[in-house]
Amino acid sequence: MFQRLFDDAIAQSPPSAVDIAASVIRARRRTLTRQILAIGGAAVAVLALAAGAVVLVGEALAPSSGSPPTATASPAAPGAIDWYDPRDLEFYRQFRWDAVSLARPPEDLSAAVEQSTAVVLAQIVDVRATRRVGDPAIAMSAFVLRPVEVITGRLRPELAGVVEVEFFGLPADPAGLAEMRTSLPKGLALWFLRWLGEPAATVKPGAPSVSGVADLTRYTTVHPTMVFASGTDGVYSAFFLDQPTFTAKDAPNEALRLARLSELVADLRNR
Repeated sequence: MFQRLFDDAIAQSPPSAVDIAASVIRARRRTLTRQILAIGGAAVAVLALAAGAVVLVGEALAPSSGSPPTATASPAAPGAIDWYDPRDLEFYRQFRWDAVSLARPPEDLSAAVEQSTAVVLAQIVDVRATRRVGDPAIAMSAFVLRPVEVITGRLRPELAGVVEVEFFGLPADPAGLAEMRTSLPKGLALWFLRWLGEPAATVKPGAPSVSGVADLTRYTTVHPTMVFASGTDGVYSAFFLDQPTFTAKDAPNEALRLARLSELVADLRNR
């Protein structure tokens, strides 16, 4: 099903990305899960979205004080950055990655910034169907982000402030999209974004520097672990709340050592 995408990845990617693509082909569809493939230029990884209700067990979450963040022309205040709703963690916890251990995250935060088109503080405000890719066609959807602050880099000016992070495996039907919209996080998250039209850092001779299946109106993450949110104990890798082995080294671990998301943002502002 994914042959066209994998052929493109193999044409462009270093061996590690090819290994990831191969692991995706071999991955078995789990009961009550949806497969999500995040395409970052030539990098391929799989995110499985657990179906059904998500229940927090053995954890009492206290709401943050204050109000949800709003957009501002000046740098976001620490209180707005660290604000979260306990239900935000429930939303992120429903996601689970397979085969992502084959994709090495950036070696440190400096490398993550260098690989990013922009690092943005943003809120997920919508999820919507985008396009169909491949033969047979696979439905794709995207998270729509509302940027509150661009911390480093800059968003693509031709996209006029529209920030969509595309995946396939998310709901693409009206009912599924409507259901997901009911639980979107209210707090902010820090996203290390790479524009899908960004030339790949490493390509094989004769291969295009930009993927032939890339949608130049959208972004991906530099690595699935490089989205950070606030929670009861400080900073979390948003899509890896219960999977510490994926965030125990390199750039994710460097970020998670900080006590608050606002501290991570302040550190990046000063780079």
